[in-house]
Amino acid sequence: MPDEMPNLWPEDLGGDQNVVTPTTVLKEAAAQLGRQTRQLVRARVSTDVRGDSLEHTFWIEVPSLEYRYELFRLQHPVDSFYPLHTGQWVDRQEVVIRSEDELKEYLRDIFGSEHTKRLVGTLLRQVRS
Repeated sequence: MPDEMPNLWPEDLGGDQNVVTPTTVLKEAAAQLGRQTRQLVRARVSTDVRGDSLEHTFWIEVPSLEYRYELFRLQHPVDSFYPLHTGQWVDRQEVVIRSEDELKEYLRDIFGSEHTKRLVGTLLRQVRS
């Protein structure tokens, strides 16, 4: 019987275990909306593979109305968490998120925008009527 082949993979495949992934930040932000609205309006994050990238879509959902709205999408290479590409353009340059801190700032801006506040407020009033 031939000798068993030794494991050729390195021991440190897991990378830095202390890194907070964009998915973790997005899912926590989604959970916060549900808590703040007593689950009347919720958010959900879906992740899809697009070629050699991961695409995260942030949805606003109202279960009682069977309604959902795509608030934004972020995309990053499969082999790294940053940069995140937003698909949004300002002064002919794409808005690119380069760190966890920049992601949190981006989320604060999106969630605090008049559009998002109006959307969530309208959905809450509709559910409560």
